[in-house]
Parts: sequence; structure tokens; C-alpha cells
Amino acid sequence: MPRLPLPAALLLLCAALAASSPRLVWKDQLLRPSSPQVLRVSRAALSYRNVREGSPSAVRALGHVTRVSSKIIPGLGRKYFLQFTTKDPQTKQNLGTCFATVFYMKKTPKPDVTISCSNTKDSAEQFQEDLSLYSRISDVSHPSLDQVWALVSLGSNHIEWELSTEDLGYFLKDIKNVKQQKKYGGSLELYFTVVLDNDALEPPTSCYVRLNWLPGTPANVKYDCSSEDESSGSEDGSGEYVDLGSGIYTDLEKNF
Repeated sequence: MPRLPLPAALLLLCAALAASSPRLVWKDQLLRPSSPQVLRVSRAALSYRNVREGSPSAVRALGHVTRVSSKIIPGLGRKYFLQFTTKDPQTKQNLGTCFATVFYMKKTPKPDVTISCSNTKDSAEQFQEDLSLYSRISDVSHPSLDQVWALVSLGSNHIEWELSTEDLGYFLKDIKNVKQQKKYGGSLELYFTVVLDNDALEPPTSCYVRLNWLPGTPANVKYDCSSEDESSGSEDGSGEYVDLGSGIYTDLEKNF
């Protein structure tokens, strides 16, 4: 058998390894923290975290992405490693830093997300803040936007998480027509419209939302969205999310 030149032999070896080892990881090109792609993935990670927390007192908005890298895993998909700051969605106050991995796999509709943030509230503090919010708005038929901003932001995060993909991201543009009523059992039910913008220069998406919430329980969100061109049908935003284990903040930092 004739001997191949060294460069050709190396290329054949790499091709054989890639074909036989789908878990082989290749380093992707560097990404700009301010690029639309990176911001889209960062918002998806934070939306996942907000929905999983299920508490209006825990909602955070994206600040600035400070570090990012990614890996392409042949046959499986792409994994992003992110570090970004967060802020209060209403006051814009800095709320701390988050580390996240977001793995978009070819065979699943939503990414696998692992995220941990600094300066998190303990469960007792979070519950007390939720109770305070509940008491302020429970007997108001037409609450002001300032009163319900945190709850509306939580509902918007449900929709952003479920509609966004690796190639198309949605984010809150406007809130309209907020009404609420107190349901049997004490839960609050808000009705409102959110207008979501996107990063693909497509027409904004308008979603009519019904959010049911009682402090200490996850919010249940149902919505119907349509753009200027077509309706996307009804969606249920009350899915289940995997709990994070302890020590993830340190583990994620090592990926950088």
C-alpha cells in the first residue's frame, strides 16, 4: 500500500475520528458578546431561569454579556458558554452575574440550559416579597403597570422562552390592557397583551396572555400570539423545568 504524504494522512485520520466519534468536540470560532446571536442565546438562558424560578420577585433582565465561547459537537449540536450581568427589569438596578451553558441539540426543539446567578434571594425572602406584591394588587381590578410589572415580565418570559430558537429571538417591546381578577382559592388572574419584538426584522408579535398565580406556586401562563401576517395559535406556557443542583456557579466558571 503506497504511503500518503503526512498532511493527507492527518486529514484522513481526522475525518475517520469525526465519523466514528460523534462526541468529539471541536472549538468554534470566537463570538462577539454584543452580536445578535449571543444576545439571543443569553436571553434564552435567562428566560429559562426566570420561568423555572416561577416567582415575580426573582425575575431578572439581561444586562451585558461579558464572556462567551461555544463548541460545535458534530452530529449533536452547538453548546454556548456564557457570562452576563443582570438587572431589575423595571428599575434597571444591577442584580449580579450569571454563568450559563446553553446546548442547542439537533433533535430537540428547546436547548438544554444550565444557569446559576450570584446575589440570589433565599426562599423565605423571595416568598415574603411575593406576598407583599400579592397584597398590593389582590383587590385592584385595574392595577397600574408599575404594580404588576414583575408579574407581567414573568409572563412575557414564558412566551419568549417557548417561541425563541437558536436562529430567532424575541424580547419584550410593550405591555397593554392589564386587567385582573381574584379567583376562587385566592389566586390572582391577570389578563394583558404583550408586544414582542424580534431580532430578524420580522413584524412584532402581539400575544394575549392569561396568567394565574398564587404566592408559593409557579405561575400558570397561557397565551395566543399573532403577527401582522398570521396567527401562531394557542400555546400553554406552564411546562415543567429541571431543578439546578448545588455548586453549579463554580462548575460553570471553569468552562472559561
